[in-house]
Amino acid sequence: CVQDHPGAYIKLIAYNPQTQTRTLEELIVRP
Repeated sequence: CVQDHPGAYIKLIAYNPQTQTRTLEELIVRP
């Protein structure tokens, strides 16, 4: 997760209105 990768950040990539949940994608910007 982000704590393991200081160069990573979370980006909101999807929102499901039926379940009212957000789909999160963890992007590594500096591996």
